[in-house]
Amino acid sequence: LLSNYSFEPLIALFTHACLFFGGSMAYRQKWLKSNTNKEEGNALELLKEFAEVLSRALVDEKRGFYNEEGERDIRQQGNSAQRGAYMKDIVRFILAEKPSYRGHFAPSLDIPEDDEDGDYPSAETKTRVEDLEENYTELIYNTLVNTFGDNWYNYVPRDVKDYIERQIEYKKMHMRKFSKKADLGWLEQTTVSELIKIVQQKSMVTPWNEAIGRSQEMFDHQWKLFVFLRNMIAHGDPYPPNDDYKSQIVASLGVLETWLDDTTRDDTPPVIELLGSPEVTILAGAP
Repeated sequence: LLSNYSFEPLIALFTHACLFFGGSMAYRQKWLKSNTNKEEGNALELLKEFAEVLSRALVDEKRGFYNEEGERDIRQQGNSAQRGAYMKDIVRFILAEKPSYRGHFAPSLDIPEDDEDGDYPSAETKTRVEDLEENYTELIYNTLVNTFGDNWYNYVPRDVKDYIERQIEYKKMHMRKFSKKADLGWLEQTTVSELIKIVQQKSMVTPWNEAIGRSQEMFDHQWKLFVFLRNMIAHGDPYPPNDDYKSQIVASLGVLETWLDDTTRDDTPPVIELLGSPEVTILAGAP
């Protein structure tokens, strides 16, 4: 983020945010409040909200400034047009996470709606949901094995085990093969509603909280929203008509993705590379 190439799109993004909060009737009153002794009911609340979604956008694998696979790297974008494309991707992420911003945040960029969620989840959202379910299943499996060893399956709730075994028997009838011993393939026969039961049982609360780095209450709240989204997609249902609730549902996907990323993130301080000279000279009387 300290790369010179990052400054241009970041400045543009915050300019769009200031114009949005200052010009929108829904936010203007808070934006103009001068009392900053607290972080609610004023510009600090709005900036905190914007910074939270922006921070997730910047590290998003598909639309962020950088990813490990080398497919995205803002430092390799040598001209303003390329960096502007990265900035538009960030705006796309923000609009997807905050549907109520659409039509008002950065309207001059004319971001098309065909690649965003409308009344129904987009193809991209469906893919993200599938990936998230798969990755959390694997994390829960690893937590079970690390905590209970080879006997991990004995610590799966009885009703969840019954569900898994019914699914295995049914799929065996259709020539699907499974390991004789319970493994990740077995746990993958669960649903998102069954997975939450595993981490909520008493013996798993502490190991899971340590694995995910969040309290049980925080995880349960976001997961319930995710379960609603997952089931909505499975049944081909539209989003709820309430924009605020829709925003919460979509945001839960990003929050859970961030928490998942945190479990594998390397805490080693990054090496900061400044492109070009970082020195700036300001002359007296200069604008």
